[in-house]
Amino acid sequence: PKITLPLDRVIGPLPLEAWEQRTWGTMPDNLDEGTSTPLPQLDRPNAVACAIFSCIDDPRQLASTISNASLKMLVDGVEMGARGDQRVTAAGLLNNVEDVASKMDLYIGFAKNKLRGSTSVTE
Repeated sequence: PKITLPLDRVIGPLPLEAWEQRTWGTMPDNLDEGTSTPLPQLDRPNAVACAIFSCIDDPRQLASTISNASLKMLVDGVEMGARGDQRVTAAGLLNNVEDVASKMDLYIGFAKNKLRGSTSVTE
């Protein structure tokens, strides 16, 4: 949701695990140079990547990217179920709810820790 964008600017990206740092350390810095054409219907830089790859763990992504993508999948599933799509089950929706809850807990915990350690909202 758009409400997380201002908070993302303050708290920064989620920290990477050691193996993720090593992996991303092998990637060139100019990975997307010349290919970042903004699309009017997208309000986030990773929206295309998330739509195609179900959210890559790019260290440049906003901290809320993964939790927002999970929430969108839940909303999409509920809308599909409301239209009568037989692929949607109660068990599947429950799995999505649990996934959203765990990822939102992670995001909220990260934001709390970052803000507690900060003396200014512009850091």
